[in-house]
Amino acid sequence: MNQHPSYAKLDYAHREIRLLTILDDDDDYLVRCTTRTASLDDRPNFNALSYCWGDSKVTSPIMVDYHVMSVTVNLEKALRHLRCSVQPEEIWIDAICINQANISEKNHQVPLMRDIYSASSKVFIWLGESDNHSDEFIRIMKKRRSEAIPNPSGSGESDMTAHLVSLSINLVLKPWWERTWTVQEFYLAKTVV
Repeated sequence: MNQHPSYAKLDYAHREIRLLTILDDDDDYLVRCTTRTASLDDRPNFNALSYCWGDSKVTSPIMVDYHVMSVTVNLEKALRHLRCSVQPEEIWIDAICINQANISEKNHQVPLMRDIYSASSKVFIWLGESDNHSDEFIRIMKKRRSEAIPNPSGSGESDMTAHLVSLSINLVLKPWWERTWTVQEFYLAKTVV
């Protein structure tokens, strides 16, 4: 299996990056994407993904520009989620948009990450697949923001706070919070999704 698509050379002098479009396909088929190059100096409209790569030895195949590429299972799940939940928009994802086999390109692109996250319209944060605890926490927080909801135990606000804290622990234990880059990616985002 080919591990990398046929990447076109980037023009470093023009601060070129690759942008990815996730194609809308059948959920059971390989995630398919296309790429194009764009100069940050031209202010392209794109989003970015903040995520943890996951175990590099545990991979799934995707199609990038008609070539099979292996990505971590966590990234493949994020791509599937993005494919189903957002309109087709260009997105920058480091593991795909940077040729990981080209040291020179990586050395050029990594210093641009600050500019990339700053220039992106939105930064999607992928904490991983949802579970009952994270789903309930998000549901409660959304509902509490729009209206007062009764405490599940019925015994006061402190019980609700304790319940929310116990649910939120699952979220903050996700690997995304352990990455050094996440503070930068979160801080530089115009809009976090």
